[in-house]
Amino acid sequence: MKMVTVMPVTVSVMIPLISKLLPGQFHVIGPREPVIALVGEEAVLSCQLSPSMDAQNMEVRWYRNVPLDLVHRYSTSQDDTEEQMLEYQGRTEFLKDNITKGHVALRIHQIQLSDGGEYACYFESSTYYNEAKFQVLVTGESLQ
Repeated sequence: MKMVTVMPVTVSVMIPLISKLLPGQFHVIGPREPVIALVGEEAVLSCQLSPSMDAQNMEVRWYRNVPLDLVHRYSTSQDDTEEQMLEYQGRTEFLKDNITKGHVALRIHQIQLSDGGEYACYFESSTYYNEAKFQVLVTGESLQ
């Protein structure tokens, strides 16, 4: 008896479809290189949507290791710092000048050594969500 292994044709057809975005889906693009920040100064963490789209009505979050480690949240067209980590209260500023193009940034004032590490920039629409992760490296001492 001869055994023959047959590979389903649908696998080879479906693989290219997986990489394409459906309507309403997007990628989040964050910094490719680590963001370098100096103690006592400020750092700007930029993110953008691809394809470019209006993010005014989306929820945008920056968080540390897990989503509950909230650095800053923008929701329903306003800043929401209710669940923000204590160490970031009064030190973050959401920059939304280009939000209609899907470009946003978070400015963190008075950088501390503890601000170093992994961050995620997360976007959520009514039908889809995605995020980008990147590193912040903190160096030096305050120049003040």
